[in-house]
Amino acid sequence: MGTVRAMAELGPLWSARHGRGPALTPLTTADLSDMFVSVVRDLFHKEHLQEAFGKDCPDDREAHGTLGPNPEEQILLQTGHRSLYPVWDHYTGWDQDTLLDAVELYGQLVSSGDPHHPDSRDHNYDACGWHYGAFNREPAFSEYRATINKLLARYESGFELNSEGMVQRLGPPEVDELAQPPSGSHPLSPRDEQLVQEAIAKFKSRNPDDRRAALKNLADVLEHLQKLAPGLLVKADEKALFLIANRFWIRHNDLDQYSDYDYDIWWDWVFHMDLAGIRLIQRLQRRHAEQDDGPAALALDIRGSIWRKGQLAGRLREMELATLTEEHQWHLGAAVGRRSVGGTMVVAADGLRACTASSRLNEWPAQYRLGLLEGLFLDEDGQVSTQPGLMTSAVRLLEPLPDHVERLEAFIDRAVKATFSVELANPRVRGPVVEALREAAHHLGPGPVRDAWLRLADRFGESL
Repeated sequence: MGTVRAMAELGPLWSARHGRGPALTPLTTADLSDMFVSVVRDLFHKEHLQEAFGKDCPDDREAHGTLGPNPEEQILLQTGHRSLYPVWDHYTGWDQDTLLDAVELYGQLVSSGDPHHPDSRDHNYDACGWHYGAFNREPAFSEYRATINKLLARYESGFELNSEGMVQRLGPPEVDELAQPPSGSHPLSPRDEQLVQEAIAKFKSRNPDDRRAALKNLADVLEHLQKLAPGLLVKADEKALFLIANRFWIRHNDLDQYSDYDYDIWWDWVFHMDLAGIRLIQRLQRRHAEQDDGPAALALDIRGSIWRKGQLAGRLREMELATLTEEHQWHLGAAVGRRSVGGTMVVAADGLRACTASSRLNEWPAQYRLGLLEGLFLDEDGQVSTQPGLMTSAVRLLEPLPDHVERLEAFIDRAVKATFSVELANPRVRGPVVEALREAAHHLGPGPVRDAWLRLADRFGESL
């Protein structure tokens, strides 16, 4: 007798291979609901719903599952839906929300029986089959997810059941390509990249509020980039980008907002345009830096490249810091400081500790030191972000400067007015920074420098 091939093993038929036919036709809610009934019947046939619904046994009418003797009532109580079981009695009246809720529900209920468990038994009477004593989520869930995702991908604009069992929209392939920054581009600040990644995740949600929040995230990043790199876009383009974000019910909820349009269609386009705009600006920033005289490109490399021990030190020597403009000195120092806060020890050793170990201003000039101090405490958004292990180096940065007291006090005046980053807003994270600041300040003799550091420690210690 020949082996029967499973349907999943069948390849595409004639019409599909030629870009036509039912296999490539988008599914309506009615189409997918009809197919979903077949999927659920198959789950029962494979005993992948035995844990939830129990066993239909001719000898044991009390072989209930976790949903008890009345699964329909339990599903109603837990979900509020009256039409999710039995699906074959109700599916013809489903709307999209009910259908996708059903997809998620049965994804939560599937499980594989364990035939090796001591309480499992194969009941031979009347072809009853296995009564399982234990169940595992896998491989049943993965099989269900693979099957249902083939159908969801064809449903309207495309959906998928993710690994957590939640239905989300499929991102267009071009959006997936933009999820990560293109190679050879200027890196976003950690906060901006986090906003972008959160936006990509939210935009796949079924919830319109999440999708709108995703668009707002991207508009906020674009606005920040506009301030960081003015002039990279044509003014008319900038105006168009922000007109959409500010007037078409994305960032604001004013009375003059335009909101009478098809969100599902237009938001997809706006999201792709904004995300592509962000990645374009990153490429333009990189190209602009590479066309510069070197220091700007090095600042970008400090922020995003992988460094070996001594490599950055060599690049800084070649650059001859003291011969650069004060603006370039400052930006290189700030880049080193912020990368040090990020935990890159090689950068901290070559660009920070090498500086604090030397008092030679012709090697480590004043503006570089001031940029370092800025980068050690303030991120690109002007929020306080630092690490306790850097405090000892920080207090020594300005010592060689003849006017270091005035410079330090001017910096601390700004720092004490800045808001904390999300991480440092947590008192448990900020506490060790306060202790390190006070310890570093006590290494200084009495006087205005020590007083300045203690004032900064007091600011960090507020509300602890």
